[in-house]
Amino acid sequence: MSVVTLSDIETFIAHCKLSSQSAYENFKVLLTQLETPNSRREAIIFLNQLVQYVESNSAHQCHFQLLQHSMQDANNHPISLRLLQFPSTFLPESWSLTFYEGLIRYPLTDYHQKQIAELGCGIGWITIALALRYAPDKIYGLDINPKAVVCAKLNLYLNAFDDLGHPRNTVDGSPLFDKVDFFESNLFSHFDNTEAHEFDRIIGCIPQVLNPGSEVMDDSITESSSDEYLYSLSNYFAKQGSIEDQYGLGLVASAVEQSIPLLKHHGKLILNLAGRPGSQVIKKLMQKRGFKTQRVWQAQVEQAADTEIDTMVDIEANTSHRFEFYTSTNADAPIDATTAIRHLNSGRKIYHSVDVYQAELLLPEQAKTTLSPVD
Repeated sequence: MSVVTLSDIETFIAHCKLSSQSAYENFKVLLTQLETPNSRREAIIFLNQLVQYVESNSAHQCHFQLLQHSMQDANNHPISLRLLQFPSTFLPESWSLTFYEGLIRYPLTDYHQKQIAELGCGIGWITIALALRYAPDKIYGLDINPKAVVCAKLNLYLNAFDDLGHPRNTVDGSPLFDKVDFFESNLFSHFDNTEAHEFDRIIGCIPQVLNPGSEVMDDSITESSSDEYLYSLSNYFAKQGSIEDQYGLGLVASAVEQSIPLLKHHGKLILNLAGRPGSQVIKKLMQKRGFKTQRVWQAQVEQAADTEIDTMVDIEANTSHRFEFYTSTNADAPIDATTAIRHLNSGRKIYHSVDVYQAELLLPEQAKTTLSPVD
């Protein structure tokens, strides 16, 4: 593909219509110009003109979306973000919206001037919103999907500058652009070969559905992977080799274990989790790894049609464990997976809770020492 000049939006759009990969490569060229100080202002102006063009013209089959996402913080102050989305990534939906609702329950002091890492940042909207509202010292958005990371970086430029390229500030008057970094990372792998990092807060929304064909979860995730495969990374995980795999919590267990050496002594781990396994399973997962846990927020959402419930039914048939589903968004009493699948087979909807849990290490020094390598 030839390089698209910033002077021609219609040419840019035409290239985006060729294919999803062409659109992605187009935006990567633009990102390179955004990341180059000498061309940044011109590129920011072009990016904002592109938004205005898409808003006022038909841009079907361009293999990207641009939208305005509005929300409120805990004090009902409005926050509005401009967001770019590729087919391989998620728009804000019930899961991430519940996570955001849980995160903003915390006071300003919980994030202000703190070091924060977000696992599974996707297109970066929560990362950017938290930076605007709370002005952390730095918030790192991490995702295994390389296209999501490119998208998140572009969204930072969309929201950290105005239409003329002037910086947008956070709640304390500091530049938003200086507060946020995005990196491609399998959980915390980005920090494996960098200088030591410790975080005040680690937050995350991590896949909880074991891929029924784990062999298709390839280790070689690249930008040339299909949109469908990259999109699925936000839904599925491969076996982690822990007992929690059977409950869909294997990747969560790995993230919890990896967070221990990265959390400051009084740091908090805040995770967005599906309540299907039941609160006792989730609390036990945390407790056996040295954390005390409390639920800070909950919502009930419709169960995704592609989730493999048959496996849960089999577990219930062979153990005393019962998964937790609901018949409506306001039902009080849960039903098990066996009952839930009967509801589905009769054409009715089922729901499950999405819970935001906070976890803190009971004995941080002891936990960190246990994980330290032996000379």
